[in-house]
Amino acid sequence: MDDGRPGEFVAVGPTAIENGGTGARALDDGVLAVILQHSTGDAHTPSALADGFGTAFWWSVAFTAAAVPLCLLLPGLPEPAAPDDAAEAEAAARV
Repeated sequence: MDDGRPGEFVAVGPTAIENGGTGARALDDGVLAVILQHSTGDAHTPSALADGFGTAFWWSVAFTAAAVPLCLLLPGLPEPAAPDDAAEAEAAARV
C-alpha cells in the first residue's frame, strides 16, 4: 500500500476497525431482527405490537451499553513526532 507516507507507517487500524464493524453490525442487525420477530410474532393488538418493539428497543440499548466500554478501550491517536531541525519546525509552523 503506497500512500506517500514513510515505509514504517502502515495504516491498518482504520481498515480493520471498519471491516470488523461491518460484520458486527450485520450480526447485531440479525439478532435484533430475530428478537423483534419473536416478540411481535403473535401480536394481534397494537398494544402487543408496541410491547414487542419495546422489547427489541431495550435489547438494542443493552447491546449499546455493552459496546461503549469496549469502544473506550480502543487506542487513541499517536502523538505527532517533533521536528528534528529548525527548517522542519518553520515549515510546520507555516501550515
